[in-house]
Amino acid sequence: MMQMHMISSTIPAHNLHMFQTRRASFTCQASPLNPSRAATGSTRLHLSNLDKLLQKQSDESSTQLNHEQNLQEKQNHTSTTITEKKGKSALEGLNLARLWPEMKAAEEMSPRHLNRLQRLLSMSAEHSPRNVLGSMWREYHGSNDWKGMLDPLDENLRREVVRYGEFVQAAYHSFHSNPTMSSEEPPVPRHVVVPDRSYRVTKSLYATSSIGLPGWVDDMAPNLGWMTQRSSWIGYVAVCDDRREIARLGRRDIVISLRGTATCLEWAENMRVHLIDMSEDESLNVQEKSKVEHGFLSLYKTRGTHVPSLAESVIEEVKRLMEVYKGEALSITITGHSLGAALALLVADEISTCSQEMPPVAVFSFGGPRVGNKAFGTK
Repeated sequence: MMQMHMISSTIPAHNLHMFQTRRASFTCQASPLNPSRAATGSTRLHLSNLDKLLQKQSDESSTQLNHEQNLQEKQNHTSTTITEKKGKSALEGLNLARLWPEMKAAEEMSPRHLNRLQRLLSMSAEHSPRNVLGSMWREYHGSNDWKGMLDPLDENLRREVVRYGEFVQAAYHSFHSNPTMSSEEPPVPRHVVVPDRSYRVTKSLYATSSIGLPGWVDDMAPNLGWMTQRSSWIGYVAVCDDRREIARLGRRDIVISLRGTATCLEWAENMRVHLIDMSEDESLNVQEKSKVEHGFLSLYKTRGTHVPSLAESVIEEVKRLMEVYKGEALSITITGHSLGAALALLVADEISTCSQEMPPVAVFSFGGPRVGNKAFGTK
């Protein structure tokens, strides 16, 4: 019994039944010379060999199990790595040649181009640099027609163009937030949210159409509201009021921002494309006379029931600001889109000649139509 206990302790539990079965088949036979000693030695030899066999099978089974576990872990790790790589390099899975067939595959599918494209797609939105213009502000304001700055586009000039475009966008937002204007009383002051907090709005501007709709229009469509009103808010005047921004720009900037076409009567004025004389001077010959489209000049010169004309409002406010900031370096920048771009040219033409001490005037227009004849363009 003692011998049985010691052997069983070296045999794995799951192989113990095999040992017990095979142990039962052994019978001890007496040796002629030494029966008891021979039987005991033979039994021990057989048991020892059996123990080694069972131990070897156990080790092989354990080794195979460990191998399968390691193989499974490697497969899981490989799958995870592939998934991570697919997530990290999703851009590499794009078939750019299919998206852009005209691209040269050998050139544009190179890793260098893919890496560059990946950097561009992963970059967060960045603003153009707002560098100090200082003594160069006149060049950026167009004193030399931006020579040497357009091709390639100077980064500071690009920032200025974008900045003035945002003033026009603010005019659109302000109008569409409250387009209605009363025809029976003067308009109330309008709050305009300008994109640049360094500027302060000083005056609202209105444009009035000289076209009158027939009475039956209101009878047929009484709910058109602001779409048929003769006078509408069209823009604003703002002045730079921040010392840091004034130092960066190199001067105090006055902005006149004008939106594009919105009402039915403004669209009707756009259709009046025939040219009319701007000047009443009869001494000039036909080739020397400046002419502009009738509709644009109508919106610029016509007075409203409770508001002055756009021309009167602009000239009055510019002269007032010049007096307030007398002695400072000033600039006047007029910006507009579509109809506003056409009106911006008319504003700039009149402002530049209304005073001998007028500061530099520049126009940053977007999507503007042709306004007048050759004589007007060469003024």
